[in-house]
Amino acid sequence: MNSPASVHVMISQALDDLERPDAPRFYEAHVEKIIINAMQAFEPLITLEEFHYYSARLRRICQRRKEAA
Repeated sequence: MNSPASVHVMISQALDDLERPDAPRFYEAHVEKIIINAMQAFEPLITLEEFHYYSARLRRICQRRKEAA
């Protein structure tokens, strides 16, 4: 992961991709890993507030996917 700005773009893109109906099965785990790795980096690339925001967005998307299945 490069700069913090690119991390935000990468996370947002992954979340947007997850909202697509043709997103691969179990892609949620990949997106979750991106978010966690950004927070657990030696010098965290996202703040705690951003972590909570992305995690909540991931949870909402997963719930919608579950309801649609």
